[in-house]
Amino acid sequence: MNSGEIPNMTYKSTVTNLGKTVRRLRKSKDMTQEQLAEAVECNVDTISNIERGAKAARLDTIVGIAAVFGVEVGELFDVQPRNLPDETLKLLTLLENQPVDIIKTVTEQAKVLIRHKK
Repeated sequence: MNSGEIPNMTYKSTVTNLGKTVRRLRKSKDMTQEQLAEAVECNVDTISNIERGAKAARLDTIVGIAAVFGVEVGELFDVQPRNLPDETLKLLTLLENQPVDIIKTVTEQAKVLIRHKK
């Protein structure tokens, strides 16, 4: 590997994680791929390829996606916990845009539920 090359696994996992984050944000806003593509001013195939991790996104596309969702570019690369059930991911998606006090309240209530389930 040359000094300027990115290890293949790191590259692929980064592209895959970006796609998962974009899909999660898009669905949390009830947007279609077509709507996101229009907002970012790119082709719907580009959004599809990004979400599937099939191709790396261009920087201008990444910046546009971040702007549409009102997040920093780096947040698009944040890794979500892996192998979580779909229902758990849906709950996390619902919570991620809530104020901290609501997240804390939900967390405390979840702890109560766990204690009662034991």
